Formats: sequence, C-alpha cells, structure tokens
Amino acid sequence: MGFCSASLVLPNFTFAAPAINTAPSADVAPYVVAAAHEPHLSAAQMTSLIRHHIKYVFVIYQENRSFDSYFGTYPGADGLYSQPASATAGFTQPITNVDGSTGTIQPFLIGPAQYAADTDDIDHSHPLTTAKMDVVNGAALMDHFALTEEKKYSKTGNPSLLAKQFGELSMAYEDCDTVPILWNYASRFTLFDHVFEDMTGP
Repeated sequence: MGFCSASLVLPNFTFAAPAINTAPSADVAPYVVAAAHEPHLSAAQMTSLIRHHIKYVFVIYQENRSFDSYFGTYPGADGLYSQPASATAGFTQPITNVDGSTGTIQPFLIGPAQYAADTDDIDHSHPLTTAKMDVVNGAALMDHFALTEEKKYSKTGNPSLLAKQFGELSMAYEDCDTVPILWNYASRFTLFDHVFEDMTGP
C-alpha cells in the first residue's frame, strides 16, 4: 500500500488533552451494542458462567502498532493523555521541515479524511527502533521517532515531502471512528493497557 503524496493536515498542538467524544459516528453506530442491553449478573453468576462455558481464551495482538496508535485515547485507558505532556517521554518530537528548518510534532489524530486505513507502516526493524528510542546514558529519551523515519527516506539534505510524511505518521494515532471493531472489542471484553514487549523489532 502506498502513502498519499498530499501533505498531512496537522492541527495546532497544545499540551492539553483533546476533547474526546466516545459516541460512535453514524457509520459505526449500527455495529455497537449498548452496555444497557447487556444482562446484569452477580459476581457469583459470572463466575459460574465462566467456569462452565468458557473453554478458550483468545488474546488479540495488533502487529506492528503501538498501544497508543489504536487505543491512546480510549476512555479510562492509560494512554496518550493520562499524564501531562511534560511527564511523557517523547510526547514532543523534533522533525525537519522540507525547507530544512526544525519543527516539533506531537501526537495527532489521523482519521478517515487522511485515509488512515491505507497509510503505510512505519519502520519497526531492530536498528531503526533502537535509533527511535534514542538511548542516552542508559535512558531511553523516546524522542527520535519522527527524525528516524525522515532519515530513512531522505538520508542527506532537506527531507522530501514523502520523508516528512513518514516522520509525521510515526506520531499519528487513530480513534473509534477509524478502528471501530477494535474499540468495540475493548468495550465488550478486556483491554490490556500495561502489557509491554521487551524485544525491539523483528
């Protein structure tokens, strides 16, 4: 899948958490079952049902995507805006503009208007993931995701528009309107927001 050649339209960034509307859009609403329609069971009833009816447990991992990419704004999850930006390593990242000037970028919502379902994958190889982490004196600063993606596509000189777009993509996240099925699973089952992988890249 290719990456759109038009420049991404980024919002004005602030350190405040954006207003999050958890109501599904008109396109998603027909596939959502309201919690009010679920049966109300006691803990004993739930335990009995689990012991007698559950034979398998499925754990869904989304390959090559961070938790924050899909669930960073999920209500109640420990995600993008759970703490102040100043307390979140890498929340603000340097990025090089196509004219050579240095700018910054923070997490931004990429949605259907930017064809988020068709955007390319950022690099998750071992060498580039390590470079993105930017480990200094044993501490991961987590602040070179955008720059590392840019340099992959424009190794010298000013970045091309394509390179800058990949740098921007590394800071994008989706919400319930872009990945409604995953958010529906999270609302109906269990969402793990503190599962960490200690392996960097394939």
